[in-house]
Amino acid sequence: RSTRRGIIRIIKGDPSPEQVSEVLKFVEQNNGISYANEKMSQYRDDAISQLGAFPDSDMKHSLAALVNFTIERES
Repeated sequence: RSTRRGIIRIIKGDPSPEQVSEVLKFVEQNNGISYANEKMSQYRDDAISQLGAFPDSDMKHSLAALVNFTIERES
């Protein structure tokens, strides 16, 4: 718990390169990327499901495409 608070304190501040490395190490050790990807997929699925309540239209398809593009793009 104190590690988590320390990480949050680092993120909220102006982190040094060493602190950035510390945060990245913490994220990797705690499977943070996998967790974030799972949550992102859940939110995507929920958003697409919510769109199901609306009739087919170009706008609906565009919103679904935007959600999928945002999820699938790589930085």
